[in-house]
Amino acid sequence: MIIDVWTQHISPTPPGANPEGENVFRNYGMLDVFHHGTDVARMIEAMDRHGVRAALMAGDNEAVARVQRAHPGRIFGEYHASPTDIMRAVRELEHYVRDCGFVALRIEPYLLAFVRASVRVT
Repeated sequence: MIIDVWTQHISPTPPGANPEGENVFRNYGMLDVFHHGTDVARMIEAMDRHGVRAALMAGDNEAVARVQRAHPGRIFGEYHASPTDIMRAVRELEHYVRDCGFVALRIEPYLLAFVRASVRVT
């Protein structure tokens, strides 16, 4: 059984709003996903074509919860924690696991660089 452990629910981003993000998605041939957001039906079709039985999905946690409810047994929520408020993240994680059925936690270490960069020492 194939399980994709790194999918992302992408919210639409208007053209020109984030040139760096556009560059990344353009390099992967997925600029349409960046601008229009994740097309879950298209993702499920691609999973079927390639024999992927299930996927963990992170991103906007509420959007992921809706997708998981719409595709039980195929999409499993992965709580996407913000490193800027750890205690809030712990409380939210508890909610998403208990109330929404999420099965994993995603912490992206590269985001910590943004947190450190935003802290001023005076």
